[in-house]
Amino acid sequence: MLNDVKTRRKLVNSPILRAAIIGMIYFLPGLGKAVYAVTLHVAVASNFLAASKALALQFQAISGISVSISSGSTGKLYAQIINGAPYDVFMAANAREPGRLVKGGLALADSRLTYAVGRLALYSSRIILAGKQADFILKSNHWDHLAIANPTIAPYGVAAREVLQHLGIWRKVQPRLIKGENIGQTFYFARSGNVALGLVALSQVKSQENSAKLQYVTIPRGWYQPIEQQAVILSRSRIKIEARAFLEFLHSPAVMQLLIEKYGYGGLGK
Repeated sequence: MLNDVKTRRKLVNSPILRAAIIGMIYFLPGLGKAVYAVTLHVAVASNFLAASKALALQFQAISGISVSISSGSTGKLYAQIINGAPYDVFMAANAREPGRLVKGGLALADSRLTYAVGRLALYSSRIILAGKQADFILKSNHWDHLAIANPTIAPYGVAAREVLQHLGIWRKVQPRLIKGENIGQTFYFARSGNVALGLVALSQVKSQENSAKLQYVTIPRGWYQPIEQQAVILSRSRIKIEARAFLEFLHSPAVMQLLIEKYGYGGLGK
């Protein structure tokens, strides 16, 4: 987690980051003492939940702005938003839903940014994967069920489908697929051992305390379209200045580097 002593000190003591956040707090109109009396409500895609919780603590420590996080599949969060859910910021697992919100006037166009590029991993708590290739594992008959996120509502499910289509086995493995409501549930299926394998977010594996000992194989990036994860400020938000401060924090070089190094997200444009 990002709240371990070494990583926390690295982030909070970053002079560039602290100066940027403090500058926003004290020099942007409307910000200042009021930040201690507001709570920023953020809707977060399931794959980013662990990172968002840790980063929210760091942001609050630096800015004084509280952050409340709600998590779920991108599709379900999008549905909640268009039905009036009172979020300030939406952090999706794709670029499509933020774009649709902007087009519909429900999000601010100038707030839209890419905060992470997701990656997939093949994970198991039952099968030894070390030294094996992902295509060999998936094409073999040495597993009973494979968990993926539901492609209808979850961007990581779309990516998982693309992987299986790339390997030419999408139709063949249909009877053995277990579809999670979101990538969080998908990871639980594989983590619990209820299924042999799971196509999960690499960030979920990396966020585990004993990640170095877990059995997983990173899926080659060319097997699926880049999972460009975007965030937007919702038009109905009443604390847009605080929301912008949060997005600037997420997009700062120090945070982006931590997401790459600690959680396994890809760098922007990579």
